[in-house]
Amino acid sequence: MEGKINIKNILLYSIIALAAAGSVLVMLSTIFGLIFRFFIKVMEIDPNVLIQQQQLIEVASHVIALGIYFIVYKLIFRKDNKIQDEGVKVKKMGLCAMMGIGVSGISLLWIMLSHHIPMLQESGSMLEQSSKNMALGNPILVILLTAVFAPVIEEILFRGIIFRSLEKIRSGLFPVIVSAILFGLCHMIFVQMVYAFGMGIVTALVYQKTRNLIYPMMIHMANNLLSALMDIVPISGFEGAVNILSIVMIIPTVYFLHRMMKKKEIETTVEYVK
Repeated sequence: MEGKINIKNILLYSIIALAAAGSVLVMLSTIFGLIFRFFIKVMEIDPNVLIQQQQLIEVASHVIALGIYFIVYKLIFRKDNKIQDEGVKVKKMGLCAMMGIGVSGISLLWIMLSHHIPMLQESGSMLEQSSKNMALGNPILVILLTAVFAPVIEEILFRGIIFRSLEKIRSGLFPVIVSAILFGLCHMIFVQMVYAFGMGIVTALVYQKTRNLIYPMMIHMANNLLSALMDIVPISGFEGAVNILSIVMIIPTVYFLHRMMKKKEIETTVEYVK
């Protein structure tokens, strides 16, 4: 990374990173509330009807949030036109999908361990109830929200805006670790915070090496898709089979991540705000 950093830039990009992380806690709920109020006040639709269509409003909220974050991302880093990525490779997309399954296996082991730690049992129960609530409703919309919109929005936010802002302050592991910490904290439930931090580390390392958000998005999508399917597929034995698969995939995930880390990082040139 080239260019000198000064106190002004440190403050600027620290504020951007923290504000972006904080926004995820209020953005979707604010947009949802505005849409809900618009239909009640302007369109004069019965609130009971809107409650029945809550998932569709959630989809609309995610679409708007995605547009906002994408525009903000492009505006903040519009001057970084010399950053190069390696393009999208089908083979690497497949490897990232596999790594997403392995990350899910690591999360599963942590959740199983947390069940045996008394102080974490309440947190684990909250996570379980949250997963059940999320799975209610139309299965297609559940998958769309959890395995498509959520990963895309969160990767643009955490590996795009936040990671690259932190990278302006200091290169190396600093943006990887700090962006992963912020990613974990934003999940609120402690048990979930821990495995979200782990996934944040993996996705940040992959982005750092490839400079392409598609790859961390693929890891995130695969991980969330497995979680969503286990909650909505009623087939007996399905959850157990998925759990075994995810645990088995931990070893190849670690192997391929290690191989990726050994490769030379794509050269980047970042222009700093003066």
